[in-house]
Amino acid sequence: MNGKRHLARRMPRLALLAGLCLPAMAAAQDDAGSAGIQDIVVTAQKRAENVQDIPIAINALGGEALAERRIADPTDLVRQFPNLSFKQSSAVNAGISIRGVGTQNFHLTAQQAVGQYLDEVSLVTPFSSTFGLFDLERVEILRGPQNTLFGRNTTGGAINYVSRRPDAGEGFNGYARINAGRFNRIDVEGAIGVPLTDTLAIRVAGQVQTRDGVFRDVATGEKIGSTKRYSGRFGIGWQPDDDTELLLSGHVGYNRGSRPPRKAVGRFLPDGVTPCPANDLGVEQFERVNNCVSTGKGGLTFNPSLSRWRDAYDAGSNLADVDFEGGSLRLRHDFGGFSLTAISAFDRTKVLYAEEGGGLPYAQFQVFQDALYDVYSQEVRLTSGTDGPLKWIAGAYWSYEKDSLATIVRNNFAGPPTLAVVPMVAIDQKAEIASFYGQLDYALTDRLDISAGLRWTNDRRQGLRDVITALDSVTGLPGAARLPADFFFSHGFLTGLAANFTLPCAAGVVGCHGPLTPLKQDVSKLAGKISANYELATDVMAYLSYSRGFKSGSFDIRAQGVFNGTGNTPVRPETLNAYELGLKSRLFDRRVQINVAAFRYDWKDLQTFGQVPVLGPAFINLPKARLTGVEAEAKIAPGGGFELDLAGAFLDTEVIDVGALTPQTALKGAPLQQSPRWSFNGTASQTVELGDNRLTGRLSGRYVGAQYNELTKARSGYIDPSFFVDASMGFDFGRDRRHQISFYADNLTSEKTCLRKEPFDGLSNTNTCVPNEGTVLYGVTLSTRW
Repeated sequence: MNGKRHLARRMPRLALLAGLCLPAMAAAQDDAGSAGIQDIVVTAQKRAENVQDIPIAINALGGEALAERRIADPTDLVRQFPNLSFKQSSAVNAGISIRGVGTQNFHLTAQQAVGQYLDEVSLVTPFSSTFGLFDLERVEILRGPQNTLFGRNTTGGAINYVSRRPDAGEGFNGYARINAGRFNRIDVEGAIGVPLTDTLAIRVAGQVQTRDGVFRDVATGEKIGSTKRYSGRFGIGWQPDDDTELLLSGHVGYNRGSRPPRKAVGRFLPDGVTPCPANDLGVEQFERVNNCVSTGKGGLTFNPSLSRWRDAYDAGSNLADVDFEGGSLRLRHDFGGFSLTAISAFDRTKVLYAEEGGGLPYAQFQVFQDALYDVYSQEVRLTSGTDGPLKWIAGAYWSYEKDSLATIVRNNFAGPPTLAVVPMVAIDQKAEIASFYGQLDYALTDRLDISAGLRWTNDRRQGLRDVITALDSVTGLPGAARLPADFFFSHGFLTGLAANFTLPCAAGVVGCHGPLTPLKQDVSKLAGKISANYELATDVMAYLSYSRGFKSGSFDIRAQGVFNGTGNTPVRPETLNAYELGLKSRLFDRRVQINVAAFRYDWKDLQTFGQVPVLGPAFINLPKARLTGVEAEAKIAPGGGFELDLAGAFLDTEVIDVGALTPQTALKGAPLQQSPRWSFNGTASQTVELGDNRLTGRLSGRYVGAQYNELTKARSGYIDPSFFVDASMGFDFGRDRRHQISFYADNLTSEKTCLRKEPFDGLSNTNTCVPNEGTVLYGVTLSTRW
C-alpha cells in the first residue's frame, strides 16, 4: 500500500517529465518513412479528424479491432480500457462510468452521466448496457464532460457507436460470424450490403446471442443467468452526388435472458445477535461456507453461504426483459463553405424486470419494475469547411420524452405473509429538452490552436405520480391466500390488480390509492468548454482544457416513498467542473504512440443511489465530491508483426461534503462508489505471415483495483482487487484472407469477483454479491467476408 501511495504522489511528476522529454525524443527520431501506427479517423468533434489531433482524451476501436476482441455489447467494451467501468445497479441497469463519473441508480427515472449515442442519436434510458454491438465502423470513447457538442447528460463523457452505412460504391458485400463456446454459447451475426443503383444502397445486419445459465439454484437445480438477445438493423442510403447524403435506418433489440443470482453471506453469528467479523463479508467469503447466518421473519436464522461459486439461492421471479425499437433519418448537404446536417429520430424502450435481493431459499425482498419510454428527437447543425484558420459549428437540439414507469416492492420481512403490505408507485412523465450550441476553433499560429464552445439547455419535466398499497393477498384483505410469486407480471403489472385496490384496506395501512401528485422540474443551464493545444514537435501535441457539464434531475419512483411522502421532491441536477492537462505523441517513425492525461473534477450535487435511514434505498444528491487522476497509454509497433498496448490509470475519489446526509448514507472522506483507485490493461500480439495466410496470437491482462459499492467505506460494500487474463489465436486464410478461424479463452485464472455488493440490513440481514462467472470461458469463432 505504501508503494502505491508513493507511486500516486509521483504520477503527476512523471506526466510532467514525459511532457518535457517527449518533444526532444520526437526531434531526435529518424525521418525515414514507415507505415508505423495507423491513423484512426473519428467524428468526436462532429467532423472527420485524426484522433491524435483532437485535444480530448479519446479511445477508439475500429470495426476490425472490435471483431478481434469479440466486443458484442457495452459490457465487453468497458473491459478494454482503464478508468472505464460500470455503475452496476441491476442486471439490465448498468450505466457506464468514465474516470469514476457515472450514475449508480436502481430506479427507472434517472439518466446516465455518460451519454451513449448510436449514429449521433442519444440512447437516453438507463438500460442501454443491454444494447447489442455489431456491424460497427468504430466506437469512440470521449473522456470528460462533452456537453457542448453532445449535450444531453454527458457529465462524465460520451460513447459514440458508428454503424456501417450502406454504400453503393462498395458493391455487394457483407460478412458472417459464428461463435461457439462453453455453456452452450452460440452467437451468430452478419451483414449484407446491396447496391440498388449507382447512388442507392441498402444494408441489413443482425445478431443473435444465446448461452445457458452459468449459475445453479441449489433449491431447484435450475440454471440461472442465461443469455438470449436478438438484434437487427437496416439502412437505406442515397448519395446522388458528393455533396448530398440521405440515410434512413432502423434498429431493434430484444433481451430475453435471465438475470444472474445474488450470492449471500449472513451478517450475524449463529446466535442471531452478535455481528459477524467485518473480514467475513469480503468477496472471498462468497466462494466458501462460513459461520455467519441471516435473520428473517419470525426470528428464523439461516446460513446462506455455499462452497461452490456458481451455486446460489434464487427464490424470486427471474425476469430481465428489455426491448429496443427505433429509427432515424439523417440528411447531410455540403453548400461549399459550410454543410448542413439534420437528424430526426424515434426510440422506444420497454422493460420488465424482477429481482429477489436476499439470496435466500425463500423470497425475502422482491422488486418488480415495468417501464415504457418513447423518445423523439431532432437535431440541426451547420458545420464550416476546414479551409482557413477559423472553424465553427452551430446547432440546435430538441427532444420530447414520454414515459410510463412503475415499481412494486414485496417485503416478506414485514409480518406474516397475509399482513405484509405491498407498496407500489406509478409515474407518467413527460420531458421536453431544447438546447442551442456552438463551438469556435481558431489557429492562432501554425502551432497553437484555441477552442471555445457553449451550450444552453432548458430541461422541463412534469407528470403525475400515483402511490398504491395493498395487502399481499388475493383479495387485499387479511387472512386470504397469498398472491403467487409471478402474479405481478403474469397479469400485466398494475392493470391486473385494479380490482384488488377497490377493496377496503386493513386498519393502519395507508389508503389503497393515494392522491395523484403533480410533478414538475424546470431547469435551464449553461455548459461549455475552452481549450488550447500546442504542437511541441512533429506528432507531439500538448493541450489544456476546462469544461463544465451538467445532468438534469429526476423524480422519485421508490416504492417505499408511499410511506414517507417524498415522491414530489425531485433529485436536483448535478454539475461537474473539469480541468485537464494532456499530451499526445507519436515517436520513432510512428512506431511508438504515448498519450498522457492528468485531470481534476469538482462534482456538485452528484446523483447516486444510497441507503437512507427511515427512507430506505433512495436516489439522492451528494453535495460535493472531488476526483483527481492520471491516465497513460502506450502503443508500440516495432515491426515484425509484434504490437504491444499498455494503459494504466490512477484515480483518487473523495466525498468532500455530505450536507445533511447521515454517516449511514455517506461519509466524508470516503471514495465514490465503484471507482477503483488503480486499473491497468495490457495486450501483446504477434502476427506471422504464412504465405498468403496469417497467424495472430494475442495475450491480454486486466487489473481492477479495490472498490466500494457504498459511500460509507463499509466493509460490507468492499470489492477485492481482481486480475483477468485472456488469450486467443486466429488464422486468416483464403483469397484476400477473407476467412478466419480463431480460438479463445477468457479469464484463464478463473478470477472471481462481485459485479455489485449490497448489505440488506433490516430485511434479510445478509450481505449479497452479484457474481461474475468465475471460471474460464473458452470457444471458437468462424468468420468470412465478401
